[in-house]
Amino acid sequence: MTMVRRRLGRTEGVARAESLCRRLIVVLAALAPSRLIAYAPLGGEIDPGAAVDAYAAAGVPIFVPCWDDGAAGFVHRETGEGFVDDDQRVVILVPGIAFDCSGGRLGRGGGWYDRVLAAYPSSIRIGCGYDEEIIDQVPLDPWDVVMHHVVTDARSIAVDRLRGSAGECAHERT
Repeated sequence: MTMVRRRLGRTEGVARAESLCRRLIVVLAALAPSRLIAYAPLGGEIDPGAAVDAYAAAGVPIFVPCWDDGAAGFVHRETGEGFVDDDQRVVILVPGIAFDCSGGRLGRGGGWYDRVLAAYPSSIRIGCGYDEEIIDQVPLDPWDVVMHHVVTDARSIAVDRLRGSAGECAHERT
């Protein structure tokens, strides 16, 4: 799937990120997060930055991944204050190499997100990627954490139930 990312020119990549952000804002509006955990795109990952910035401007605290002495967690992107899970409505944006319509996610292979997501089981997880990164089925191991939603530059997929059917996935274009 990284071939998709390599062949994108800068202009097309920006346009597709803008399309993702428009869809992401709609999904986030329905979820009404009290805190948003975002990612900084690496290796050509689609950039959710405009949607994240819109929520920050609306006063939603934004947190980002942090690797401190090997410990995985999240910190406030402006203050550096550590994230504390206090059962507020937390939404976590998660990058991936591939996703499926049942919420399956294929990451980079290190398991970082699976480990950290498992520590926040009440969070709402949204996978973000390019539409070509949606595949029929992502192979999952028992420790893999699935997404509640998958948002791409061409569609939004609400997973009916974890690892359940998302129905007519291909027809959920928005």
